[in-house]
Amino acid sequence: MNSKLRIGGAVIIGVLLIGGSFIVSPGTGAAVPDPRVEAVVAPAPPRNFIDVDDTDGDGIADWKQTLPSFPSMQPSATSSTEVDTHTETLAVQTLQRLMQSNISGGFGEDLGSITGDTQRYIAELATDTFFTEADITISSDTTNAALRSYGNAIARIVRDNALEGSTEGEIVIVGKALRDGTPETLAALAPIIASYDGMIEDMQHIGVPRTLTEEHLDLLNAYNALRIDIDGMRQAFTDPVYALARFQRYQDDAEGLYYAIVNLYTKLHEDGVRWSKGDIASEFIRIDE
Repeated sequence: MNSKLRIGGAVIIGVLLIGGSFIVSPGTGAAVPDPRVEAVVAPAPPRNFIDVDDTDGDGIADWKQTLPSFPSMQPSATSSTEVDTHTETLAVQTLQRLMQSNISGGFGEDLGSITGDTQRYIAELATDTFFTEADITISSDTTNAALRSYGNAIARIVRDNALEGSTEGEIVIVGKALRDGTPETLAALAPIIASYDGMIEDMQHIGVPRTLTEEHLDLLNAYNALRIDIDGMRQAFTDPVYALARFQRYQDDAEGLYYAIVNLYTKLHEDGVRWSKGDIASEFIRIDE
């Protein structure tokens, strides 16, 4: 009979369905002349250019100096022209391409191409670098005792890095900050991120039985992905494009963590590990035959 594994109340994963779309409204072009109407244009009269006076010799024509002055668009010597957020980078690149497209007229990029590249840019921001076997400690001991010890070690890491007391979930915190327009509310994400950091660090240093390498890496990368998601959402006011990219990943990553835990302890069960009340893992995992 197949075993069914259920995660206890100590492992709770919030799931939020995020939907979004980019809507681009085409501009209204100039009226197109009716080709059936013939236009007769009289020749332009000859032009007589006037002399340009520069009485003070500063290289600026006198007539220009009579015009009202406007702030210079050139960066000052002390200002920084570098973009340091993904939002700024995307805005600058998109604006430049749109302007060049308008200048080039029919020979410029079409709006669909620019929009598609914008979406791909955002999607690439949600691409992570995965942990590999080189980042963990693999053990050749695959005895039942070693497997049991490993399963308890994972449960201990989760327990020891859990936040104490009642803490609002990351989605609730971000939602409040965006609703109220209070960036300072996002400071409440720091302890959650620190909790994930602790779990990731500890999981890199415990001995992993060789037969559980794949399951362990799946779990480690799932925790890391959620950690990056939450840190990205913390930048909702300073780099909203990056925050959006990580926000859109959050649901899939939360589900990925759930299945990583299920797969790991299911594999341990299939390998003959049975938990008793003395095992820390029994506080988190229950197997129904």
